[in-house]
Amino acid sequence: MGAAKGSTLTNTHHAPEVGLSVAIDGGNSKTEVVVLQGGPEGLIERSRGIGPGSGAGPQAVVAAVTVVLRDLGIAPADVTRVSAAVAGLDFPGDEDGHRAALAELFRRAAVDVVGDAVAVLDAGAGLGHAVAVVCGAGLNAVARGPHGLATVPALGWPSGDWGGGDELGREAVRAAARAEDGRGPTTSLLPLVLAETRAADTVALARAIRDGSVSMRQVGSLASVVARAAAEGDAVASDLIARAAAEAVALASVVARRAWAADPASAEDADAPDAVVPPGTSVVPPRTAAVLACTPVVPPRTAAVLAGTPVVPPGTPVVPPGTPAVLAGGTFSDPGFRDAVSAGLRRLGFDPRPLEFRPVDGLVRALREAPTPASPDAHNHPHPNQERTPR
Repeated sequence: MGAAKGSTLTNTHHAPEVGLSVAIDGGNSKTEVVVLQGGPEGLIERSRGIGPGSGAGPQAVVAAVTVVLRDLGIAPADVTRVSAAVAGLDFPGDEDGHRAALAELFRRAAVDVVGDAVAVLDAGAGLGHAVAVVCGAGLNAVARGPHGLATVPALGWPSGDWGGGDELGREAVRAAARAEDGRGPTTSLLPLVLAETRAADTVALARAIRDGSVSMRQVGSLASVVARAAAEGDAVASDLIARAAAEAVALASVVARRAWAADPASAEDADAPDAVVPPGTSVVPPRTAAVLACTPVVPPRTAAVLAGTPVVPPGTPVVPPGTPAVLAGGTFSDPGFRDAVSAGLRRLGFDPRPLEFRPVDGLVRALREAPTPASPDAHNHPHPNQERTPR
């Protein structure tokens, strides 16, 4: 199926459905549920609701969904298809426990469980080939190409990540402290961070963070301060935004290479002694453990990403021009960050576009476009999202 043109949710499946279908977006802070009723025109939304967060494991998802279904007056026994996207599914097999728990709740249903970034992909591009870059509290990317769904762990520093809102907030505090005592350059982040946290100085702020009176969530919210300072021309903040944009493009290039590589051996081209590499581009052999840990394929502060130098080594497949790239997450509300990431993605062949629908609507879209399971015993019929490339 080709990539969707634009962001309008479509209903391309017109066969009658048996029973109800349920889409579940299980996030850390809330759980959204949409119930769909089948008919001659396909799946029609019947009801939706929001419940507590699902980030504490399989039983937390079941508990949250149970609350929502009870409020909506929906009996789990009437559901025959479930599509769930849950935060925190970072490695192959992480979804097994969630799928088993939801199958216990929905005993008659075919249950599909994926990570929440896949729901973003579906919401912005349907089931076609595309990449999604999510930059909110953390940084994540997922791609669907000719070789299936390519994902990466998104654990923060343990998986090599840098550039989410939480890290930008921490860097703002670090830059402010270094500016105050002279270890670092002068930056407008110092007064902005102190004003935002209502701290007298960075020593008081450090104490407040240590003692918990300033939470790590509040620190993460300082990403907006970095964006504001960068927009006003502050060099330190601008460098942080540029570095975060380079990281986002580099991570997108990793999943794109895995989803579009025509021949796994072609990824070794970058290792060849006579490979021609643009100056300043870091050659990272795609099969090294570093790449599998999401190590960027370019130096984080390289100007090449923003100046037009390719961000991937020779031999990396180029996606068909115009392939959708879905941008989601609060950091993309900053025009400078959004423009820098978009420029880098265009050089990889992508057409960047903001996510216009909630991720749960991506799951609804996937349910509408996916073939109906042949029988109620559909647990062995994988949803297209379950077809993954090696990570």
